[in-house]
Amino acid sequence: MGGPSSKEVGAQQQSWSNLNQLFGTASDAASSFGSAGKGTLDQVTNYFKTLLGGNRQATMQAEAPGINAARESSDAAKNEAARTGTARTGGTAAENQKREDTTQAQISNLISGAAPAAASALTGIGESDINAMMSALGLGTQATGTAGSLIGSDVNSKRQASADMWASLIGGGGKVGAAAI
Repeated sequence: MGGPSSKEVGAQQQSWSNLNQLFGTASDAASSFGSAGKGTLDQVTNYFKTLLGGNRQATMQAEAPGINAARESSDAAKNEAARTGTARTGGTAAENQKREDTTQAQISNLISGAAPAAASALTGIGESDINAMMSALGLGTQATGTAGSLIGSDVNSKRQASADMWASLIGGGGKVGAAAI
Protein backbone atom coordinates (compact mmCIF):
# COMPACT_ATOMS: atom_id res chain seq x y z
CA MET A 1 0.00 0.00 0.00
CA GLY A 2 2.75 2.54 0.98
CA GLY A 3 3.60 5.51 -1.15
CA PRO A 4 2.74 6.53 -4.66
CA SER A 5 3.48 4.26 -7.56
CA SER A 6 6.36 4.91 -9.91
CA LYS A 7 3.79 6.01 -12.51
CA GLU A 8 2.36 8.59 -10.07
CA VAL A 9 5.83 9.81 -9.17
CA GLY A 10 6.71 10.09 -12.87
CA ALA A 11 3.50 12.03 -13.59
CA GLN A 12 4.15 14.36 -10.67
CA GLN A 13 7.76 14.92 -11.75
CA GLN A 14 6.61 15.60 -15.33
CA SER A 15 4.05 18.12 -14.04
CA TRP A 16 6.70 19.90 -12.00
CA SER A 17 9.06 19.85 -14.98
CA ASN A 18 6.37 21.34 -17.24
CA LEU A 19 5.59 23.98 -14.63
CA ASN A 20 9.29 24.82 -14.30
CA GLN A 21 9.63 25.12 -18.09
CA LEU A 22 6.54 27.35 -18.25
CA PHE A 23 7.92 29.64 -15.56
CA GLY A 24 11.29 29.73 -17.30
CA THR A 25 9.70 30.83 -20.59
CA ALA A 26 7.48 33.39 -18.86
CA SER A 27 10.42 34.65 -16.83
CA ASP A 28 12.57 35.12 -19.93
CA ALA A 29 9.79 37.00 -21.72
CA ALA A 30 9.09 39.15 -18.68
CA SER A 31 12.78 39.92 -18.31
CA SER A 32 13.07 40.96 -21.95
CA PHE A 33 10.00 43.18 -21.85
CA GLY A 34 11.02 44.51 -18.47
CA SER A 35 14.49 45.48 -19.70
CA ALA A 36 13.09 47.24 -22.76
CA GLY A 37 10.51 49.09 -20.68
CA LYS A 38 13.07 50.01 -18.04
CA GLY A 39 15.38 51.47 -20.69
CA THR A 40 12.58 53.65 -22.01
CA LEU A 41 11.48 54.68 -18.53
CA ASP A 42 15.08 55.48 -17.58
CA GLN A 43 15.30 57.93 -20.50
CA VAL A 44 12.01 59.56 -19.56
CA THR A 45 12.98 59.65 -15.89
CA ASN A 46 16.32 61.33 -16.70
CA TYR A 47 14.52 63.91 -18.83
CA PHE A 48 12.16 64.79 -16.00
CA LYS A 49 14.99 64.78 -13.44
CA THR A 50 16.79 67.30 -15.65
CA LEU A 51 13.72 69.51 -15.55
CA LEU A 52 13.56 69.21 -11.77
CA GLY A 53 17.28 69.91 -11.37
CA GLY A 54 16.90 73.68 -11.36
CA ASN A 55 19.59 74.28 -13.97
CA ARG A 56 18.01 76.88 -16.29
CA GLN A 57 20.31 76.04 -19.22
CA ALA A 58 19.54 72.32 -18.97
CA THR A 59 15.83 73.09 -18.67
CA MET A 60 15.99 75.36 -21.72
CA GLN A 61 17.72 72.60 -23.66
CA ALA A 62 15.06 70.09 -22.59
CA GLU A 63 12.30 72.56 -23.51
CA ALA A 64 13.98 73.51 -26.80
CA PRO A 65 11.15 72.29 -29.06
CA GLY A 66 8.60 74.53 -27.33
CA ILE A 67 11.02 77.46 -27.11
CA ASN A 68 11.90 77.14 -30.79
CA ALA A 69 8.23 77.02 -31.75
CA ALA A 70 7.55 80.24 -29.81
CA ARG A 71 10.51 81.98 -31.43
CA GLU A 72 9.59 80.77 -34.94
CA SER A 73 6.05 82.01 -34.50
CA SER A 74 7.30 85.42 -33.37
CA ASP A 75 9.82 85.61 -36.21
CA ALA A 76 7.14 84.67 -38.74
CA ALA A 77 4.88 87.44 -37.44
CA LYS A 78 7.74 89.97 -37.61
CA ASN A 79 8.59 88.90 -41.18
CA GLU A 80 4.96 89.15 -42.22
CA ALA A 81 4.70 92.65 -40.73
CA ALA A 82 7.91 93.69 -42.49
CA ARG A 83 6.72 92.26 -45.79
CA THR A 84 3.27 93.82 -45.73
CA GLY A 85 3.71 96.90 -43.61
CA THR A 86 5.76 100.00 -43.91
CA ALA A 87 8.65 100.87 -41.69
CA ARG A 88 7.71 104.55 -41.79
CA THR A 89 5.29 104.35 -38.89
CA GLY A 90 6.48 104.29 -35.31
CA GLY A 91 4.19 101.37 -34.47
CA THR A 92 6.38 98.75 -36.14
CA ALA A 93 9.17 98.93 -33.56
CA ALA A 94 6.66 98.91 -30.71
CA GLU A 95 4.82 95.94 -32.23
CA ASN A 96 8.09 94.03 -32.64
CA GLN A 97 9.01 94.75 -29.01
CA LYS A 98 5.58 93.57 -27.90
CA ARG A 99 6.06 90.33 -29.88
CA GLU A 100 9.49 89.84 -28.31
CA ASP A 101 8.05 90.39 -24.82
CA THR A 102 5.27 87.91 -25.55
CA THR A 103 7.80 85.34 -26.80
CA GLN A 104 9.94 85.77 -23.68
CA ALA A 105 6.84 85.36 -21.50
CA GLN A 106 5.96 82.13 -23.33
CA ILE A 107 9.51 80.84 -22.84
CA SER A 108 9.43 81.76 -19.14
CA ASN A 109 6.10 79.97 -18.76
CA LEU A 110 7.53 76.87 -20.42
CA ILE A 111 10.54 76.88 -18.10
CA SER A 112 8.60 77.64 -14.91
CA GLY A 113 5.98 75.01 -15.70
CA ALA A 114 8.55 72.35 -16.46
CA ALA A 115 9.39 71.43 -12.85
CA PRO A 116 5.81 70.84 -11.64
CA ALA A 117 5.02 68.85 -14.79
CA ALA A 118 8.18 66.81 -14.32
CA ALA A 119 7.36 66.09 -10.68
CA SER A 120 3.89 64.92 -11.64
CA ALA A 121 5.23 62.73 -14.44
CA LEU A 122 7.90 61.19 -12.19
CA THR A 123 5.24 60.41 -9.61
CA GLY A 124 3.23 58.59 -12.27
CA ILE A 125 6.27 56.63 -13.42
CA GLY A 126 7.09 55.62 -9.85
CA GLU A 127 3.52 54.52 -9.19
CA SER A 128 3.50 52.52 -12.43
CA ASP A 129 6.75 50.79 -11.46
CA ILE A 130 5.34 49.85 -8.06
CA ASN A 131 2.05 48.63 -9.56
CA ALA A 132 3.91 46.53 -12.15
CA MET A 133 6.06 44.98 -9.43
CA MET A 134 3.03 44.18 -7.26
CA SER A 135 1.18 42.72 -10.24
CA ALA A 136 4.14 40.53 -11.17
CA LEU A 137 4.45 39.29 -7.61
CA GLY A 138 0.74 38.56 -7.48
CA LEU A 139 0.76 36.70 -10.79
CA GLY A 140 3.75 34.63 -9.75
CA THR A 141 2.21 33.78 -6.39
CA GLN A 142 -1.15 32.99 -7.95
CA ALA A 143 0.36 30.81 -10.69
CA THR A 144 2.55 28.92 -8.27
CA GLY A 145 -0.30 28.37 -5.85
CA THR A 146 -2.75 27.32 -8.56
CA ALA A 147 -0.34 25.00 -10.35
CA GLY A 148 0.93 23.51 -7.10
CA SER A 149 -2.62 23.01 -5.90
CA LEU A 150 -3.64 21.34 -9.17
CA ILE A 151 -0.64 19.02 -9.13
CA GLY A 152 -1.20 18.16 -5.48
CA SER A 153 -4.91 17.62 -6.11
CA ASP A 154 -4.13 15.34 -9.05
CA VAL A 155 -1.69 13.27 -6.99
CA ASN A 156 -4.11 13.14 -4.05
CA SER A 157 -7.01 12.05 -6.29
CA LYS A 158 -4.86 9.28 -7.77
CA ARG A 159 -3.85 8.17 -4.27
CA GLN A 160 -7.49 8.23 -3.16
CA ALA A 161 -8.51 6.20 -6.22
CA SER A 162 -5.78 3.69 -5.41
CA ALA A 163 -6.84 3.53 -1.76
CA ASP A 164 -10.50 3.11 -2.79
CA MET A 165 -9.50 0.31 -5.17
CA TRP A 166 -7.57 -1.51 -2.46
CA ALA A 167 -10.34 -0.96 0.05
CA SER A 168 -12.91 -2.35 -2.38
CA LEU A 169 -10.69 -5.33 -3.14
CA ILE A 170 -9.94 -6.09 0.47
CA GLY A 171 -13.28 -5.00 1.89
CA GLY A 172 -15.18 -6.12 -1.17
CA GLY A 173 -13.56 -9.54 -1.05
CA GLY A 174 -14.63 -9.87 2.56
CA LYS A 175 -18.12 -8.72 1.68
CA VAL A 176 -18.31 -11.15 -1.21
CA GLY A 177 -17.21 -13.93 1.10
CA ALA A 178 -19.67 -12.88 3.79
CA ALA A 179 -22.47 -12.63 1.26
CA ALA A 180 -21.75 -16.12 0.03
CA ILE A 181 -21.89 -17.64 3.49
